[in-house]
Amino acid sequence: MQHLIYCINNIQEFYKNLDYEIIVAYNKSKNEVSNWIENQSYIKLIPNIENASFQESFNKAIKMFGGDNIVILNDNILLSKNSIENLLSALYSDDKIGVVGPIFNYCNDYGYYYQPYNSFDEYLKFTNDYNFSDGLKWEERLKLSNLYIVLKREVIEAVGEMDENFNSIDFFCSDYLLRVIEKGYKLILCKDTLIHNLTNKLFDIERKDNFSLYIKEGKFLKKWGFNDTINLNLSEGFYKLVNNDIKEMNILELNCGCGANLLYIKFY
Repeated sequence: MQHLIYCINNIQEFYKNLDYEIIVAYNKSKNEVSNWIENQSYIKLIPNIENASFQESFNKAIKMFGGDNIVILNDNILLSKNSIENLLSALYSDDKIGVVGPIFNYCNDYGYYYQPYNSFDEYLKFTNDYNFSDGLKWEERLKLSNLYIVLKREVIEAVGEMDENFNSIDFFCSDYLLRVIEKGYKLILCKDTLIHNLTNKLFDIERKDNFSLYIKEGKFLKKWGFNDTINLNLSEGFYKLVNNDIKEMNILELNCGCGANLLYIKFY
């Protein structure tokens, strides 16, 4: 609950001059949470949320919100200066950009950065200098972290609801973003915006259960015909190869999947 309250206070602190509404999806069986939210007149609480999945909550939320954009924000995220402004600048820089996301001190895909700070005050100081909109730091990707993304309303209207058949946050987000790409929109990773993830192991927990992960991957494989991790993620070895001091190189990639590595080359 403390993460949720801190996150909401963080939103209010940084975005006093923006027009927004906050919709919270939280298990109503946690009475202290629902009681606190119900006393905040500016927050909408999604009803009947007990034991609901993330995608069920999202599908209810998109029916409630009335804005031009929707921000999916996990409650373990600490916002920083210019974060939403930077993301919106990228989102509206091209009609074909449908979803954008920042980089993090930690996440379980290739939105990873590093952590050059050791306290909240140092984080604010660092991001005050770092978070300035820069189109040269925007990269098209096939996948974005589910911790914090911004979508246009028109994209949600074109793609529709999240698939509630998936019960893993990794796979239903990958599924939804692939459907965004199918509609002709681009996903953009904004490396000009750094965000702090408080609980940096949150989305790695379920991967410890290999059998459960196998079942969840099977659902994705059955729907799309390929493996999510192998075909959409950047190869760490490839990432290191491109980010070295070699000025010229010829690269032939075999079994390139959906082309995540080759797409990455465009920006280097």
